[in-house]
Amino acid sequence: LYISLAGVFIWMTLPSQALLHDAGTYYQLALTGSLSSFIDPGYPTALSLLMRVVGQGNLIALQISNYLFWSISAYLVYLSLKQLNEKSAKLTGFLMLFSPLFLTFSAKLYSEPFASLGVSLLIFGIATSTWLSLVVGAIILGSTKSIFIPGIIILGLYYLVRHEYKRFLPLLIGVVILAPVFITSLGGGRSRYNLAVERAKLDQTYDQILACVPYYLSYPLGQKLLPQYQGVCHQNDPSPEMS
Repeated sequence: LYISLAGVFIWMTLPSQALLHDAGTYYQLALTGSLSSFIDPGYPTALSLLMRVVGQGNLIALQISNYLFWSISAYLVYLSLKQLNEKSAKLTGFLMLFSPLFLTFSAKLYSEPFASLGVSLLIFGIATSTWLSLVVGAIILGSTKSIFIPGIIILGLYYLVRHEYKRFLPLLIGVVILAPVFITSLGGGRSRYNLAVERAKLDQTYDQILACVPYYLSYPLGQKLLPQYQGVCHQNDPSPEMS
């Protein structure tokens, strides 16, 4: 069922929509290989590596990889909850797998499915005390969404205080590897740009947030249903319309 739905969303997503907004930036960076100047190089680096396997311009293969990232994430969360003897493990994994937002996001080359893989690896590593999972999860999440690096540091300090070194040490390794990414994220135009976007989102009213839902599912659908909210819901537009 998941494979069928993924196929439908890929078929419904035109190439221009698959590369909308952030997705276009990630795709161009992966094509050109100019990753050193980008604040969050994790996802375009993954795309660049995938392109070496499937070939440049193979958009469908890259979309499929996004669905694969998300399905692995859901499976890891299921395994983590099962390890913790949670009765809701199967239901949670099922609901996560069929998230409408991520079914549509995965058809576009957005970084969220890859970042979610990092989160799920961290969850699995914590639940099972698996070193490799913690290290790789920290690297994927921190390099894809550098805003979460402080959270990874806090998580590591938490386990240090609790003397749980089998969780602290792999997180420390991940943070050390991520240090250059974190330092880069503190300066530069891209950082100020991202901060302006996030600051503008904090000023959104509840009706604006609700109106953005169809935009997240399908930007053309949002434009058609609620055109007056286009500026508000443009996720990378730190313009006055977002405030």
